[in-house]
Amino acid sequence: MLVGWQALFLAISSTLDDLGVGFAIGLNGRVSLLTAVIVAMLSGLTMVLGLYSGQALAGAIAGETAGYLSSAVFFAFAVWFAHEAYNGDAARSTGRRQSNTAGRSDMHLTGAIVLGLGLGVNSLGLGLSGGMAGYPIPLTTALTTGASFVFIWSGSRFGGAPLVQGLMKNWAGYCSALIMLLLGVIQFV
Repeated sequence: MLVGWQALFLAISSTLDDLGVGFAIGLNGRVSLLTAVIVAMLSGLTMVLGLYSGQALAGAIAGETAGYLSSAVFFAFAVWFAHEAYNGDAARSTGRRQSNTAGRSDMHLTGAIVLGLGLGVNSLGLGLSGGMAGYPIPLTTALTTGASFVFIWSGSRFGGAPLVQGLMKNWAGYCSALIMLLLGVIQFV
C-alpha cells in the first residue's frame, strides 16, 4: 500500500510543473485536447524510460547502495525544485518576466512535442530514482501520465483566475521540493 502512495507522490511531484505551465498558458488562452494528450504521453514515456533505467542501474549496484543512491537523487531534486522556486520568486519580486515556451494556446504539433519533452525532464530523472527504489512501473507511469494531463489541462482552464495564479505561482516549486524530500526520507529509512 505504501508503494502506491509513493508512486502517486512521485507522479504528482514530477508533473507539478505542468500545472504551472498550464496556468501560464491560461493567461492567454487554453491548450487544446491534443496538446494536453501529447504532453501527458511524453511525461509518461520519459517516466517509464527513467524507471526502466533505474531498475537496470539498481540491478548493477550491490546491496543497499541502490536505496541510498535513490534517496540521494530524491534529495537532490528537492534542492533543485526549491532553488527553482526561489529563483522564480526572486524574478517576480524584481519585476523580471520569465521566458515561457508555452505562451500560446494555439500551439502546433512541434510546439506540443517540445513542451512535453521539456516538462518530461523531471519525470526522466525522478523515474530513474523511482526505478532504483523499485517503484511499480505500470502504476507509476499511468499515474504520471494522468497527473500530467490533469495538470496541464486544468491549469490552462483556471490559469486566468487571480486566486489560482497567486497560490500556485508562488508555491508549486516548493510543494514539489517538499514531496521529493518526503520521498527521499521514506527511501532512506
